[in-house]
Amino acid sequence: MKKLTACFITAILMLVSLCACGGMGDKKCSPELGKPFTLSAEIEYEDMRAEAVFTRRDINNWEVEFSSPDTLSGIILTFKDNNVEASYNGLSFSVPKTALPMKSMISAFIGVSEKAAEQGELTGEEKDNQLVVSGETELGKYLLIFDKNNALSGFEMENLKLKMKFTDFRVISGDISQKPTAEIEDITGEPNIREKETEVPEETEAPEETETTETGESTDSLQDESEEE
Repeated sequence: MKKLTACFITAILMLVSLCACGGMGDKKCSPELGKPFTLSAEIEYEDMRAEAVFTRRDINNWEVEFSSPDTLSGIILTFKDNNVEASYNGLSFSVPKTALPMKSMISAFIGVSEKAAEQGELTGEEKDNQLVVSGETELGKYLLIFDKNNALSGFEMENLKLKMKFTDFRVISGDISQKPTAEIEDITGEPNIREKETEVPEETEAPEETETTETGESTDSLQDESEEE
């Protein structure tokens, strides 16, 4: 009986020790999620696969351009506040059905990323040279993953069978809210460069010049006087 009690106490002490060691793996970081940035993403959602470039322009202002699969290639989803718009080759339209599943999953990620940006400093568990920040939303639990340089490297929601792998995280400097005017195309596909129209003044005839003498009188008046004489 005494041996069983001793073994039980020893087991409890070992368990407490392991829990304490796990707590020592916690680490803090301050990723640059509140700044404009861009990254490449590989998305796995259930049996769907997609690749896209994510661009955060401002608070709750994102642009996602797909490069695969073929059904989504070239489509750009713009997330601004609570609105989502789609465009292709400069033409805007409602989000196509083929993009609806991805739209929902990307919205979930954007919500988590914006919340993390507000917090500034994050606390997570250090695993394999990565920092894993865990949390929960209305859709379920999530993992937000950062590499050793505090750059976004992943986002996962196990209950949704969602995995996003991020690479090429890069903070963007300067104003990227609008493209240069020369790059904007109208619905015909022709460049729509808006140039300021300026009115060209009509040419006016210059008045005839008259020669003057040293005394200030014009040559025309002198000729009139000589004729009278």
